[in-house]
Amino acid sequence: CVEHWVFPESGNPSICDLVTSNRAVFPGNGWSIRLRTGDKPVAGLSTNGADYIGLEGTITIPLNTWAHLALVRVGNTASLYVNGLLSVSATVTGSQSNTNGPIFIGKNGAVADSTWNFKGYIDDVRITKGAARYTANFTPPTAPFPDRLPQLSGTVTGSTGSPAARAIRA
Repeated sequence: CVEHWVFPESGNPSICDLVTSNRAVFPGNGWSIRLRTGDKPVAGLSTNGADYIGLEGTITIPLNTWAHLALVRVGNTASLYVNGLLSVSATVTGSQSNTNGPIFIGKNGAVADSTWNFKGYIDDVRITKGAARYTANFTPPTAPFPDRLPQLSGTVTGSTGSPAARAIRA
């Protein structure tokens, strides 16, 4: 689940990236949430290094207005929600592999210039791996997402010197 709030201003290009993984376009394994023609949310998923599935939303976002966007994948179904309402869904096959690259907010990392840069505000970006937070229409959160301490895990050495698996919280 990838979600965030967006406030588009005038002057956006015909396609502008809001939140995108490193390789969301063309050959790659990633995802993106974009605005097309200034006000129509679209999302895309690239899988298996080649396949690209585009989800063009049906709900538009007016300029100078906050809107909540959420891209959710459950099994082979990807859905894009706008302000808690299902805007579009599609069947997606293949896995999102090799997504260890950086995440870009307000720009596309695969484009060197500012061609697809977003003009406006983006707030409260939350990426949840392995959990579909929304599977039906919902009421978007009205408070900031809670801060959470990072979790670390690994092998630690006990007092006897032998390795012992433990969950470590920082």
